[in-house]
Amino acid sequence: MGDGSSRQDKNVQSTDHVEISTQSLCALAGVTPATLSAWQRRGLIAKNGRNRWPMKATVQALVKHYRETAEARTEADGGLDLKAEKARLAREQADGLQLKNDELRRKLLPAEEVDTAWKAFCGLARFRLQQATASAVAKITGLSDPQAIRQLLEEEIHAALADLSGTPRAEAGEDVRHD
Repeated sequence: MGDGSSRQDKNVQSTDHVEISTQSLCALAGVTPATLSAWQRRGLIAKNGRNRWPMKATVQALVKHYRETAEARTEADGGLDLKAEKARLAREQADGLQLKNDELRRKLLPAEEVDTAWKAFCGLARFRLQQATASAVAKITGLSDPQAIRQLLEEEIHAALADLSGTPRAEAGEDVRHD
């Protein structure tokens, strides 16, 4: 273990005074000479002389700059994780495709049709419940027993609900308890 680490330390120390040309640094960093000059003016990196850059210090400064830039972007994006965002995008695309497929297979109804049908049903329910009220009033007249009145009202309501749901009257009223 001692041989490997000491050899590695010697290699790192030996790069302390290595210089790199502007052209080689541009190729290494993937930037133009104008970008290097701009970074030098901003104080990110420093030249040793004309067309000469200290390799170790420059590479370390660029890595630090790229890391800080990436962290700033992540913070500005609300700490977004690229992998998580790609997964979220894939889910959204799959959901969108599922909706299109369901629409093509006629598993979905247009909102306008649903709205129209719902309004028609509500109108029918209102009409049928008004009929039940009128019928109950006519039958309640003369009754004084609260149980009999309650039973009559429940029968009228269940009849109206059965008509609205298309369920036979006997099934519609079976789940009601008379206390």
